[in-house]
Amino acid sequence: MPFGGNLHISKPLTNVAVDYRPGNFIADLVIPKAPVNKESDLYYTFVRDFRLPETLRANGSKSNRISWAVSTSAYYLNEHSLHDVVTDRDRDNSDMIQIDTKTTENLTDKILLRKEIETAKALFTTTAFGNNASATTATSWSYNTTTSAPIQNVMSGTSVIVKNSGKKPNTMIMGDALYDALKNNTNVYSRIQYVERAIMTKELLAAVFDIERVEVGYAAYDESREGQTESITSIWGGNALLAYMSPRGGMKELSAALMLEINGQYKTKKWREEAVSGDIIEVSSMFVPKLVATQCGYYFSDFSIA
Repeated sequence: MPFGGNLHISKPLTNVAVDYRPGNFIADLVIPKAPVNKESDLYYTFVRDFRLPETLRANGSKSNRISWAVSTSAYYLNEHSLHDVVTDRDRDNSDMIQIDTKTTENLTDKILLRKEIETAKALFTTTAFGNNASATTATSWSYNTTTSAPIQNVMSGTSVIVKNSGKKPNTMIMGDALYDALKNNTNVYSRIQYVERAIMTKELLAAVFDIERVEVGYAAYDESREGQTESITSIWGGNALLAYMSPRGGMKELSAALMLEINGQYKTKKWREEAVSGDIIEVSSMFVPKLVATQCGYYFSDFSIA
């Protein structure tokens, strides 16, 4: 328990957590945010209806009446929290002026790593999207053969999304291993070999695929338990998701996925504990990546790429 009633929410350190954005994480870039006020609640899901009603009206008659249907789904936010201690001896022996800031950034970094992993798990799952394709050795995007046709595959995926959702996909998310493979794929390279320096970039790849943006996940983590030998694993791997992600976010927007999170997103607490002769700094956040409109996505899994 905190001593002396000194437990409080530190606004300056909370601002550090909110503003801290390591370069390797893409979870907050690829999924639009939908702020919520409650830890659990219901949200609306609109029923797809592409039927064309009769619109002609005879003279003197009433217009044809139509309606729309809506259902609800539940969400449950998870709280993710970590703390560290900054002792008086740490302060006396440290040359870092902003030791509290560094501690807050480290705690936030670990929570962001958790968010990255949870986001990848939610998006990169074959069973999550009815629209999906799995590449084998012959059709893998890492092979420069006539059967390796990533551009045609993506165009086909685009057609499926448009047909099933009415939305043209605007985002492609992929792991760095797949991105590196596409840089050397003849099917892709032939489209850009006479452009500028003929060096593949995310912007050029997006233009080749006729979408607004390509985001590449580079983050990795150690999946071993404490005390075991390190086992560094790529979070995003060799897979990709083509999707329509709402540029505005929000609970009423059609989007393949949303990042549901409590307003404020991060909360930083600081309190004194005399038992350890130091200050405890704790960072917490409540969020959950939620698949909303799976017809807005097309998942590509490539088992030939690690």
